[in-house]
Amino acid sequence: MPTRGGTPFSHPRLLNCLLSEIPTRADTMTEVYAVGCSGVYALTGESPFGYSLVNDSKGKPISVGDKILNVTLKDDGKTVDCVDARTHERKLKTKLRKVPRRYRNLFHRALTLDDRKAYKSISEFKRDFERTKNGFWGNLGEQIVRGVKPTLITAAGVGILGLVIMTGNNREPKPTLMDILAEEDYRDFSLETLQGVEREYVLDLLYPTFKEINETLPDMLEQRNDGTRNGDFIENMLFFSNSVHRMDSRLISAWLTANLLSNEKKVIQSYGEKRIFPSYVPEMFILKNRNFHSPSRFLDHNGIVAQEVIYLKQCLGKGKDVADVLSQYYCSIEDINTAMVRTGSIKYFPRVSKDFTLEIGYAQFLPEVQRKLIDTGVALYMITDKDGIAHLDRIPELGFTPGTYRQNLHLMY
Repeated sequence: MPTRGGTPFSHPRLLNCLLSEIPTRADTMTEVYAVGCSGVYALTGESPFGYSLVNDSKGKPISVGDKILNVTLKDDGKTVDCVDARTHERKLKTKLRKVPRRYRNLFHRALTLDDRKAYKSISEFKRDFERTKNGFWGNLGEQIVRGVKPTLITAAGVGILGLVIMTGNNREPKPTLMDILAEEDYRDFSLETLQGVEREYVLDLLYPTFKEINETLPDMLEQRNDGTRNGDFIENMLFFSNSVHRMDSRLISAWLTANLLSNEKKVIQSYGEKRIFPSYVPEMFILKNRNFHSPSRFLDHNGIVAQEVIYLKQCLGKGKDVADVLSQYYCSIEDINTAMVRTGSIKYFPRVSKDFTLEIGYAQFLPEVQRKLIDTGVALYMITDKDGIAHLDRIPELGFTPGTYRQNLHLMY
């Protein structure tokens, strides 16, 4: 939903303007509001308010990009036309009774809809936060350890200047990006955005790739230089990625299988920087994060499995499809930006525009070896189930004949 990370932490003004179709955008006040919601959640274990924006076929149609969504705004499960300011203030007053007294004014100013009282800037909120937290966060840390996660980063989900609520004594270091990534849950990312004729066109483009996968995958799964099976290696990687990093098994399987199907020597030679098989993770990334530890039974190739997955994590993001993620993983930012400039497209695959013309994708201007890796990963993703198992019998079920969709598309448009 178009509310920058989830309505429990979205400012009511954003929700109301969305439904009334009044142009608006997030600003420092909405950021402080989201931080305030995170703080109240950390202290009470409850979201301050029960606002939710849900899909509803009978709801109000709103425009989100080039799509029309029907949505309904609810307050504690009841349908409402908008968030009422008076009701909001009453609910805020009740909720703040559960917050320690010395912090009530801080969070009242962060969460109120009264512009005369609300914080106007992050720095103003931070100043009051620093004044009030001394002597308190040690006790708060003990409470959070018992009932809530030690570090709450919910603010990051709404595009906020991160407020990290720390536990224990103040001498503990702030969590690094590696720490945050290790705690996030990446199993719920939706990487499929192609639909209709665009999907059919892409299937047509990937036909040679599907054919190659069908011919080489069974033998690859049985091979391994040390006497074990590649299939067993993939299974171990899936278990590690899911249980430790909460990664989507389907993505991990497609990514790793594409690597194992590739020509290692040819791929390594194509990179200007050194990358390590079978993940093709940049060696420099491993060196920078060499202090990251993982259980020894999961380590492989000089103990870098954990960093390989973390590097892939960094490529995920809202609104990306699997081609976007893999292109960012295998290609440099410079290569991607150059390809986008040359094509005028921000999408890997061709798209059909609003005036029914075929828009070129930036894939054709990426290095050939990397493009083949991406295409293989995308094709595997299409035939892989949620448990990470690729099904070759799904290839004919896709129901295409080489050239058919491209011919039909040109006839239509």
